[in-house]
Order: sequence, then structure tokens, then C-alpha cells
Amino acid sequence: MKSGILYVLALLVIFLVTLTQAQDWTIRVACIGNSITIGSGGSTAWPQQLGQRLGSSYNVRNFGVSGTTLLRNGDFPYWNESAFLQAQDFDPHIIIITLGTNDSKPQNRIYLHEFFDDYMEFINVFRKDGRDPQIYICNPCPVFGAEGASGINGTVLHQQITPIVDSVRTAAGGFLIDWYKAMLNQEALFPDGIHPNTTGYAMMADTAAFYLNNSPSGCIRLFAGTDTEVEAGENTMLYWEATPGSLVTLDGVPVQTIDSMVVAPPQSTVYTLIATGAVADTKRVVIDNIPPGRIKSFTAYPLQLDAGAADTSFITWTTTNGSQVTFDGAPVTQNGTLAVLPAQTTTYTLAASGVENHTRQVTVEVLPSEVINRALRHPVTFSSTLRGGDANWAVDGDSATAWQSGGKNTEWIMIDFGRTISLNTLSIHWGTDFAVSYAIHFLDASGKAIKSVTQTKGDGGVDEILNIGIQARYIRLLCTKIYGTNYTVHEIEAFGTTVPVGVKRPEVQPAAFQLLQNYPNPFNAATRIDYQLALPGRVSLKVFDLLGREVAVLVEAVRPAGSCSILFDADHWKMASGVYVCRLESQGEVALKEMVYIK
Repeated sequence: MKSGILYVLALLVIFLVTLTQAQDWTIRVACIGNSITIGSGGSTAWPQQLGQRLGSSYNVRNFGVSGTTLLRNGDFPYWNESAFLQAQDFDPHIIIITLGTNDSKPQNRIYLHEFFDDYMEFINVFRKDGRDPQIYICNPCPVFGAEGASGINGTVLHQQITPIVDSVRTAAGGFLIDWYKAMLNQEALFPDGIHPNTTGYAMMADTAAFYLNNSPSGCIRLFAGTDTEVEAGENTMLYWEATPGSLVTLDGVPVQTIDSMVVAPPQSTVYTLIATGAVADTKRVVIDNIPPGRIKSFTAYPLQLDAGAADTSFITWTTTNGSQVTFDGAPVTQNGTLAVLPAQTTTYTLAASGVENHTRQVTVEVLPSEVINRALRHPVTFSSTLRGGDANWAVDGDSATAWQSGGKNTEWIMIDFGRTISLNTLSIHWGTDFAVSYAIHFLDASGKAIKSVTQTKGDGGVDEILNIGIQARYIRLLCTKIYGTNYTVHEIEAFGTTVPVGVKRPEVQPAAFQLLQNYPNPFNAATRIDYQLALPGRVSLKVFDLLGREVAVLVEAVRPAGSCSILFDADHWKMASGVYVCRLESQGEVALKEMVYIK
């Protein structure tokens, strides 16, 4: 009994941790720079120490890259580094930029006439799409000693580059962190004349913390909403923080400098926060109200079924709160999943009505077994994907889209057929960048590799592997040598027939009311829930969090006696990672099962 209690407590802790992580109200600080910023990459670097000094309400990240220049035509532009993209994706509230030191090298200083324009455009990248972070522009650290082998020149840096940096700060409306003034008399802390030692990094962290903690009144650190989309009956929380001494109003009403407010806008609404003081700052948050009658999703899995096999496809839909929904003309719940067994290719129609009226269709094809693409829109896992891309594009049936790897060394993508398939043919449609060397691994239902095919002289185009003759649940494409920049796969197609799973279960009524454990569990995105009914009647199948809040309604309807299956897709319900309880109720009986969702 004690071990069971401990297990439940452990699951509760996991849930509470994930809930806390989902509600991230911290002020995000991106530190951008060269080797002086990245330091050792560990806890002694000044950004990491800055995070310790600012406390738990700040999330400070180090995006430094050694040797980089601000100049686009420099020998090592920061612009070309993945850290530049990662800093943008971090969506920081505060950006601290410490670049310019490497721009003083002989090969770079010939482009100093471009430094101002490049710096302004660098800042503008972070201000696109309505973003408005606070920009701290730093005067670079002093350089001690004559120009060394690195070519960094203190005279050029401080007499030519620093004045341009200051002009950028004024033109861009940024704030100052003056490393030069703070470290000028600290030569002993720069062993090589350029990079601080551990004590020097601590002093830099103290300096940055001083500037941030003493920012002028009237600055808005952050203004955001926990959810920028709400539906009928939903609310969201606005939260904000301004610098001490600020006078702050929300839509003209005075509020505290650090506070939050729950709002339930009846329509799409723009909220305006204004702070005044030594400076003035304005930020806006748009909360969209999505009206009843909108279909948010309508999908079928799988999309292709074997003719004559009485296969099942699960059709899942979600609509906005207050919608009146019909499935092929019959009333259904606002959100739900139905199992269909079409004897021939069938198109299903979902209609939602309310303030808006939407209709969507999905077609489930019933085809000869040998012509079904077993990879089409099936789940994939992968090593990486290029920023802004999607690995599912390798199995979406669209030759214009592609999975592009985020790296160019060893990368992989794996497809789950959902069942064991007797594979005959596999086709890989490469893009202009392809794998010269790769291996295809065929895995059984337990994930064990049972066969592999290798290629060491790949030339792109379309590669076909014929007469495979293997029964496999998964295939994995492992790329090891590249031609180009990123492995690019437009489409992976797999053809074969289903493998019989044994003697068909006789069609008898279940002996008892029962809720079976979902599979897989823990699960990512989708899991299958099976239940049995001894008697016909009204069925309620719902999912609750550990605080007892209803998060999903899977069935709320009259169902006949027998065995039933539901494909539960947590992504459709906007669920956070954690522990949930599935609850089945019918004819006065109740059954519960715990499920663990890992997002």
C-alpha cells in the first residue's frame, strides 16, 4: 500500500512540475556575443552568473559564439550561426548584445563603413512581427596590450567601433551596458589582454545586473497573456512587469508595476499597457476570441484501409465552445472520436454551426492492399529538423514539401506503420541535398532491427529498394554522409501487405463492464483507449487532470453493448504533459485508469 501511495505522489510531483513549466512567466534575457560572452560555456560565464544574480523571475540564456563578428562581411559573421536563429526563437524580452571586438581585426576593419547599417538591421531582426524587446547595447570590454596574433586591435575597437556602437544605441532607442568603463582599470583580470578570468566574469555579471536593476522608470519588462486565444466561456490571464518607479495603466486604468489580471474578452480585444517615468513605454497584447461554429481540426487515421479486411479508421474532430456539430448529418459532441469501418472509399462530412458556420470533409480510401502507401501520414520520429520545417512533410504525400535535417552529420528519421507490414518496396525521394551514404533499418514491433540495407554511393533522385521480403513495424533511414547542406527527403513511400495477427476474435458480448489500460502508456500525442459494455446505454468517457478538472470529453452518447475503441489525441485538447485519469461511466458503474502524457 505504501509503495502505491508513493507512486501516486511521484506522479503528482511530475504533474505539478510540468504545470509550473507550462506557466512560464519569467522575463527572458538573451545574451548575444562572442568568446567573451560564451566563456567556458559553463557556470562561470557572465550570462550564467547574471541569471543567478537576477533570480528566479528571470530566464537568462547564453547565445555567445566564439570569434564572431557583427559585420555581415566579416570573417565569421554571427548572422550565419545557429545561435542567431535560436536567440530569435527564444523570443526574449531583453537582449544584451556584446559584439564588435572581432570586427577590429585587419580582415574585418575594411568593412567598418557597413558596421552601423549591419547593427541596425541586426536589431530590427528581433523587432519583426510586432516584437518589441528591450535592447541593451554594450560598449566592448577594453583590450590590453598591443595587437596580437588574433589581430584584435584595441585602438581600432575603442576609437572607431565604440563610437559607432554608441550611435546605434541612440538611433535604435536602446540602453547601455558599458563594459569598457567598468573593466578599464582591471587589466589583471584579463590574462591574455582580451578575455576575462573567472573573477572578471563575475565582475561583468555584477555590472550587467546593476544596469538591469537600475533601468530607468517607465520601462515595461514584459506584457503577455497565458493564452492569446480564448473561446466562449474561457478566460486568460494578462501579466506584466515594469521597472520600479513607473506609473502604469492598463487600458487607461492605473495598475501596479508588477501584477496580473484575468480577462474574458467577448470578442477579439487589444489590451494596451503604458508605463511612464524617466522614459515612456507602450506594449500591446491581442487576445483573439474564437466564436462558436469553427472547426479546429478534422482528421482520420489511417487514411487508407485494406479492401476486404474490415479495417478501422479513427476520425477525430475538435470545434470551438458552443458549437452545434453534426457528423454526416447526425448530431455529435463538440469534440470527439469515431471508429469507422467503410467497405469502400468514403467521404465523411463534419459541420459546425454557431456564430460561424464551417464544413470540412475527410476521405478514407479503401484500396487493394498492394497499392497502399504504408508510410502516408503515419507517425514519425527524427533526430532533428531544419528551423521552421516539419519532419511529417516526408510522409504527407506532397512532393513539394520535404523533411530537412537540422544538421549534416549523422541524422535519422523513423516511420511507424502502426502494425506489422510484409514490405515489398520502399522508395526514397531525395531533394537537391541528399545522403551519399545511408542505411535503412527494418525493425519489428519490439523495436529490434531485423534487417538493414546500406548505400555508400548514393546520387540523389529516387532510390527504390525492391523485393524486401521482411515483416516490419518500423523503418529507420539513417543518413551518415551528405551531399549539400541538409539532408532533404521529399517523400518516403512503403508498399506491402498487412500481416495477419492471429485468429479473429469471435463476435460475442463482453461478460462485464470494463475499461482497459490505454496503449501506449506513457504516450506522446495519441493513445488507444478500449472499453467494454455488457449492456447498452448512455456512456460517458472523459479525461481529468489530477486536480479533478475535466480536460477532454471522448464519448457522451448512447452506445450498444460490445467492445469499443477510441483514439485519444491529446494535442487536439491542448493538454500539457502530466498525469491524467480516464473515467468510464455507464449504467451506474464507474471505472478509472491513469494515463501519463509526455508532450
